[in-house]
Amino acid sequence: MRHKSRIFKRGKGDLMDASQFQACPKKEVFVRAFMGGLQTEEERVFLRHVIHCGRCHRAFEALIELQADLEAKETAIPEVALSRDDGRELQSLAREQVRCCSRRVRTAVPRPVLVAAALAAALVLVVLGYVFLARTPVSQQAVRGARLAELRLHRPEGKLKKAPEVFSWSEVKDSESYYLVIIDDALNTVFEKGLTGTKLRLPEEVRQKLQRQKHYLWTIVAQDDDGREMASASNYFEIE
Repeated sequence: MRHKSRIFKRGKGDLMDASQFQACPKKEVFVRAFMGGLQTEEERVFLRHVIHCGRCHRAFEALIELQADLEAKETAIPEVALSRDDGRELQSLAREQVRCCSRRVRTAVPRPVLVAAALAAALVLVVLGYVFLARTPVSQQAVRGARLAELRLHRPEGKLKKAPEVFSWSEVKDSESYYLVIIDDALNTVFEKGLTGTKLRLPEEVRQKLQRQKHYLWTIVAQDDDGREMASASNYFEIE
């Protein structure tokens, strides 16, 4: 990936001498940090804060893990590494996604971490060479989470005759709750909700907004009683 941030190359252990800072950075700052777009002073202030704020530090760690995963995939499959133009387009899409995530969510896991989980699935599709934004069908196995044995998505999946009514998935042992995020093929957040069961009936007003011949990616994040992620998985659907 061409856009690599110096921040994420430092690693988690290099940040422990930072002093305390007060206000949480805006979500756009996390995107700029991930894409290597912070100036020296901005980077210093950002690092000072994330090491002392539990919410932001967990989001920061999630982005570190995401970048490591993307770099590992590029090493294994160098021909699908992003070009400079691809990187700029991806940066623009990432900023657009973050702007859609301004509402506060009442859930144990910090909002940036949950959004990062959904966005990570879409980013991996790009790195693997799937033209998600061009509405090319995506393999179910390609987008499911790394912990496939722990969490399986049942429905919806693939091409559908009408907008899905029910989303369902397997139970994750010892999980306390689940978080569902649906994004469209422009990386806009369509719907999100935290719940304790393994099935959700999509509100009718949300179903009415789903468009035909458009891809949607849905992600489930399983959490334990401390709000830590235990497993995640993603899948796509399209209304014909």
